[in-house]
Amino acid sequence: MIKVNCPMCMSTNSEFYDSENGYTYEKCKDCSSIYLNPRPNPEDRSKALEYGIHQGDTILKTTPPFSKKKVKEYKKIIAELDFIKQLREKAKILDLGAGNGEFLVAFQSLGFKNISAIEPNKNKQKELLKHSICLEESLKLNQKYDFISMLNVFSHLEDPKKTLNTIFSLLNEGGYLLIQTGDSSLCSAKEHYKPYLAPDHLLFTHEKQLNSLLASLGFKKLKSLSKPSYYSRFLVKTLVKTLLGKTPMANLTYTSKHKDLWCLSRK
Repeated sequence: MIKVNCPMCMSTNSEFYDSENGYTYEKCKDCSSIYLNPRPNPEDRSKALEYGIHQGDTILKTTPPFSKKKVKEYKKIIAELDFIKQLREKAKILDLGAGNGEFLVAFQSLGFKNISAIEPNKNKQKELLKHSICLEESLKLNQKYDFISMLNVFSHLEDPKKTLNTIFSLLNEGGYLLIQTGDSSLCSAKEHYKPYLAPDHLLFTHEKQLNSLLASLGFKKLKSLSKPSYYSRFLVKTLVKTLLGKTPMANLTYTSKHKDLWCLSRK
């Protein structure tokens, strides 16, 4: 385990925020980001990411199945961000931390073929290959891309500034970077969506701080989408009525202050 400063602003001015699975999250008093401290060393994290199994008070497994629903959702988001027309048909596209490949499958359905992925999880790699997605082992500094995406990756970054700086250098002039992450660190611990998925998630931030970091590295903000996160909860009465063959009551849904942030920037 290693002690760290705030990954977003490097401040040491922090306070206890919450704990989960034997780990502690602190909140930076300077930029309001939330981060795991202390956190597992890089070697242990690499092994955990490779198989999607993280050690804590309980074992955390992070390998969900491929989701066709996600593909449909991503196509809607892509349309709403309204950048596709600016990409040429042969645009070179890279998805960092591509998961099972749902986002790239959405791109395939739009006619793009020059796509590749980086994904450390071996089980997810198999799913990517099923969809004819080219796998790259790591970032190649001699390559250039027209579009790079990072969906649900930012919270895993040990050094966000270093990673984003590298991405900036890999983009062609006018190239796009799309980040999707939680816009949640301004929430109180009571309001924040749980589980945090410690120790897999190292960092949570908010829209203003993320855009500030991107701007400091030379990215130009194009568009941000903040999507409410909805979580359905069923009452015991609903389950009982269903078991009795009666018409169940409507799902009761609540809206969390935790939001999903989509941030599109350009070099």
